[in-house]
Amino acid sequence: MRRLASRALGAAAFASLAVGISGASLGAGACGGEKFTSSAQSGDGGGVGDGGGVVDAASDAAQAPTFCAQNTGHFFCDDFDRDVGDVKGPWDVIISAGAAAATLDPARSRSAPNALFASTKPGPQSGSAAGLQKLVGRARDYHAMLDVYVDSYGDPSGQLFAFVLSLDFGQSLTLSLGMQSPTSAVVLESSGGANGKVHALSKGFSSGQWVRVKLDVVLPSATNTNGSLKVALDGVSVVDDHLNLTAGATLGDAKVSVGLFPGGGTTTSAWGFHFDNVLFDHG
Repeated sequence: MRRLASRALGAAAFASLAVGISGASLGAGACGGEKFTSSAQSGDGGGVGDGGGVVDAASDAAQAPTFCAQNTGHFFCDDFDRDVGDVKGPWDVIISAGAAAATLDPARSRSAPNALFASTKPGPQSGSAAGLQKLVGRARDYHAMLDVYVDSYGDPSGQLFAFVLSLDFGQSLTLSLGMQSPTSAVVLESSGGANGKVHALSKGFSSGQWVRVKLDVVLPSATNTNGSLKVALDGVSVVDDHLNLTAGATLGDAKVSVGLFPGGGTTTSAWGFHFDNVLFDHG
């Protein structure tokens, strides 16, 4: 995040986050459908467990195919159900910097056997970032879905955010979903200069339980001059807003990043987030 989305955010937050979400320009495949399948949208699709429970890997694997095996036909899917030593898998870039780290973890998953675990140590977080990034190209609209489990997130000091999902189009636009405090969450729209915007979620993430996150973005066009941003948590709308993107802005190929990207500042406690069942489409 290299641009200032709001005076209230402070430049340090975006300066440090840039380390985590910058990546190489790597090729992407063909476009998938614009809508998720019914099993992906449901509360229990793809072998998804309830609440914060740990899914038993052996019994779950014996009863049903993996989440991605049940949700075919999408531009991109990753359920992290591979060897724990292969963190990168189908992604283009492993993000690892500063006090943060990303691993595949069999101890907690939404669909067995593994989930991505991103964590950071206590202390200054400037320059810290951990996660995975995929180049997803240019399209009219973008649809991301993933399951997030907040293991630990303490009150931060100063302008410190825990970003968990980023859609980056280069200098003209970046959208970042994250926690502003243990009880509040936002999408930060950074579109250069004073054109940024803070989209506050009507509810935050609950610690100690899985939450299904769905993000839908429509870019401005001749027929939709403002574009749109929608976010739902467990099927409940928490943001339905227009973008503040300057008309005619030049956008680069989009990159989606999932993980833990602290926005600067200092934390006195370790943070940890699990991620599972990532689906992405554009059209």
